Amino acid sequence: MFIRFDVAILRLINQGCSNRLFDLLMPFITQLGNEMIPFLLGLILLLLRKREYKISGALLLAGLTIKYNVVYFLKLWVGRPRPFEVLTNINILEKASGFSFPSGHATTAFLVAFLMSARFKRPILFYSLAALVGISRIYLGAHFPSDVAAGALIGIVLGYLLCRVTKPIEKQA
Repeated sequence: MFIRFDVAILRLINQGCSNRLFDLLMPFITQLGNEMIPFLLGLILLLLRKREYKISGALLLAGLTIKYNVVYFLKLWVGRPRPFEVLTNINILEKASGFSFPSGHATTAFLVAFLMSARFKRPILFYSLAALVGISRIYLGAHFPSDVAAGALIGIVLGYLLCRVTKPIEKQA
């Protein structure tokens, strides 16, 4: 039953919402979940003068490193194929490679949303962007909704744990 629900939501977003504007926008939105943009942001924050920015940059870079390894391991362990590999009539706007579960883009986006919201107090902005990244992954045919939901959960949990672990260290510095 869950698989049918997962496929129904996938088809609703991937086919039911399909239009030319989204076909143009979603490939750009999905790039916000690519590790390169947050990685560059982390480097820039590290180079700025304010201690708060440096800490944010270090947290972001550490989080991305941990996230990469967790997602890589889970993808190999679960081995879930991409929607376009197992379903017919999927609009493929991005032919992603590798396994589908969990969504690395969603994990990155929600990790960044958690860390940046904790630091810069703009949760609506950061989580809205993260949600758009997740929707874009489904719209592009790269992921099932459950891949995105799992990625979002993993990103938030990693962000939370990273903040918990580093808080005592920050107070000492």
